Amino acid sequence: MNEWIEGLMNYPGIAFLMFLENVFPPIPSELIMPLAGFQTGQGKLTLWGVIAAGAVGSLIGQLPLYYLGKVVGKNKMKAWADKHGEWLAISGEEIENADKWFKNHGTKAVLFGRLVPASALLYQSQRASRK
Repeated sequence: MNEWIEGLMNYPGIAFLMFLENVFPPIPSELIMPLAGFQTGQGKLTLWGVIAAGAVGSLIGQLPLYYLGKVVGKNKMKAWADKHGEWLAISGEEIENADKWFKNHGTKAVLFGRLVPASALLYQSQRASRK
């Protein structure tokens, strides 16, 4: 497995892994980018190339989810979450609350949410304490 991951540590591979990280969340960028940074430190990759590959992969990875939300719409997503969201641990009310919160704090949320991996853990702990 280690050889497979190291084999993907080139610019297209980094972009592909970052794409997957956005589409399939169990693959964390916190594992991908440090390894890319290690490769950069060894002189196998350039810093700007790694940054560009990571950014392109992340951007492309967001597009399927963005267009899914745009095509389906908030009301259908809320209805689906109310019906099937139990296995994803989300409800229509939580989607509505997130939408309101994002309208007030969206810019800060994107900045800190992407730069601070611990923000996801903080959200999960707050959510668990409410139950």
